[in-house]
Amino acid sequence: MVTVHYNDVDEFLEELTQDAHDAEVLSEIVRVTNLHKPFVMVDDKGRKHVQPFIQHVYLLVTYLRGPGEVVRLERYVGDQWDGMTDTNEKTWLRSTELRNKILDVCAKHNLRVRGGEVRAGGDSGWP
Repeated sequence: MVTVHYNDVDEFLEELTQDAHDAEVLSEIVRVTNLHKPFVMVDDKGRKHVQPFIQHVYLLVTYLRGPGEVVRLERYVGDQWDGMTDTNEKTWLRSTELRNKILDVCAKHNLRVRGGEVRAGGDSGWP
């Protein structure tokens, strides 16, 4: 399975719009979710250390274009910190703004929005 990967929202929406117009969005389903990735530091000896109180937050949007191709937007929107309300609010505001932009395009093209993500053949999604 092939994955076409985007991190620019507008570029992704151009692709989604064209695919919706050409009826290439399989089952007319677009999956939208927030992805949380741990903040990992690497020390001078190359050892990784996970910082449990910080998580990177991404808006993740995926859909199938035919049976063998995943189209994926993974857009960093900010960090989630334990106890840092102002920082967290900015992250969720950015995520909501981008999510609404995606939902508007989906509604315009009669695409159904669901949670979760589409992954290519067994990909865990973690580096």
